[in-house]
Amino acid sequence: MPETVIKPTASTTPGVARRATDQSLIRSITPRGGQPVEVGAITAIVGPNNSGKSETLRDILRLAANFDPSTMDRSSEEEPRPVVLNDLNFVPKLSIERMLHGLKIIDPNSSEGTIVQGIGPDLKTPQQRAISRELQNILYRPVMNAKSVWASSLGDLMRLRISYVGSNDRKRLVASTLAASPLQGPENLLQVLHYADANLHQGLTDAFAAAFGGMQVRLDTSERITLSLRVAREFPKALADPIEQVRQQQQLHRIDQEGDAYQSFVAIVLTMLLGQGRVILIDQPEAYLQPSQARFLGRWIAANASGLACQVFVSTGDVAFLQGLAEGAPSLTILRTERKDDITSFHSIPHEATRALARFPIFATQDALRLLFCDGAVVAAEADDQIVYETVANRLPTSNNIGFIHAAGARNVGLVTKVMRQCGLPVCTVVELDVLQNEKELSDLVQAASGSPPPQPWLATRDRLAKHVEGWFDEEAIAASANEVESFLDQIKGETASPAAAKPLATETTGSQNWAKLRHERLEWLPRELRMWVEELLEDLKRKGIFVSPKGRLEAWIETGSQDRRVWINQAMQLLHQGQCPTELQTFVKDLITHLNSAGSPTRSARTGNRT
Repeated sequence: MPETVIKPTASTTPGVARRATDQSLIRSITPRGGQPVEVGAITAIVGPNNSGKSETLRDILRLAANFDPSTMDRSSEEEPRPVVLNDLNFVPKLSIERMLHGLKIIDPNSSEGTIVQGIGPDLKTPQQRAISRELQNILYRPVMNAKSVWASSLGDLMRLRISYVGSNDRKRLVASTLAASPLQGPENLLQVLHYADANLHQGLTDAFAAAFGGMQVRLDTSERITLSLRVAREFPKALADPIEQVRQQQQLHRIDQEGDAYQSFVAIVLTMLLGQGRVILIDQPEAYLQPSQARFLGRWIAANASGLACQVFVSTGDVAFLQGLAEGAPSLTILRTERKDDITSFHSIPHEATRALARFPIFATQDALRLLFCDGAVVAAEADDQIVYETVANRLPTSNNIGFIHAAGARNVGLVTKVMRQCGLPVCTVVELDVLQNEKELSDLVQAASGSPPPQPWLATRDRLAKHVEGWFDEEAIAASANEVESFLDQIKGETASPAAAKPLATETTGSQNWAKLRHERLEWLPRELRMWVEELLEDLKRKGIFVSPKGRLEAWIETGSQDRRVWINQAMQLLHQGQCPTELQTFVKDLITHLNSAGSPTRSARTGNRT
């Protein structure tokens, strides 16, 4: 589904630039006990459940507009109390034109300043504010944090510069309502839509049709005193007789008689179309939508935010929506939340990591963005490895939010691991013994998993193993060669040797053959002293999140007697499905999960209310 792009009319864009920095009003947010975190023109807040995603949006509203969406009685002068955040910083040196963009000017020459009118942050409270002449001085402060502007004229104006759509607000925002005079302050989105430009009405219709297979939605004003949104596959031509027109419209379904998906989608699109110049906070925008619809909504928001001069914050737990957002906004800012006790921290994911997850084939074909909502990730080398380990993990009670991904080959494990760490995810990798075959590949993997190069003793052990496997000082091979030399000399002395009987002095063995032998016979093939060094190295790697399978190859975990890998994986899956999992395999996977759980957050205590 192609995204529909709205082109605001000249009257709604008075001299406002279209750079991403110009659509932003908020520069950074500061979590409790942490440092400021930069935000973007479009910022997605993701992470595991109950890690503070939704509460972050409510805190932005509390701090930016001194407005608490969870407080029923707002007559009190008591300041709102943020839960996750401590403060936020506005973009410095904003222009007056930028701050007035999208607002209705009632009186530009009032003695109190310019009088503007609009709808409040909750999208149901009419607001009217006087913009004093000191506002320009406030806007040019080099640093503007939330609490410093609460008592200023900018603090008053911010209630008209921010909109919040909570998870329970959608139906209210599109419900039928009484019409209002154009001189009266609007009390809801439908009253704003009533007097909006025709291109915004068309923008709503186009977006709805693209998301829902050609269905249309329109504002019905035929009753004059009541406003309703009507939904139809095709709308009939308007009738000249007002009574007949009302009756005709009443044959069509109101949107509040339709499903939740219609109502949620329209509420979000209307909030943006009618909130030009605002900070838009949307909690769980994907609610009630099918994956294709959620993905389209993400693309639509990304395509239209700049043209509408909206800075958008979304809290989401949906892969399809996030995929659409990432596809439509190359500079998307993703903040991953993590909660320890009652403190939420934010990890800003680099743009290159976001692009990799959304577009690079290894990640995109596995919906790797889903891992951002997990408590940790396991990286396997091949698809078969992932299937086996994930199947075992799914039967463990401690692995309910651990994600699995494969690297499409052992050589890519380091790359995938590095991207996972860039995303702030606890991660561990599962590899085979031949990871020790190449020093550079081992070093790259350790660097990717831990952020540091391997210590020299690790490389020395790897080098000693490689020399043994590749026959540089293979004691058994040397002893065998010595026996052959002695036998050959005896034959010469006895003059019993013949050309056919003459054997080469040593059996030639290639390194690749010996590595294959190590994979099949495992560490037991090594001399005792060398085996002890290698086992110690494997334990050191495990502490860094690199788990080397002690079986040498995947098939050794479950012996089925088949030499064909395709037949084996089918038989192995049947056995695991029947609950016949070898104890060693189950223990190995438990160790993976334990490592990730210990690397992630401790048990989250419950906060009051919905703190997702």
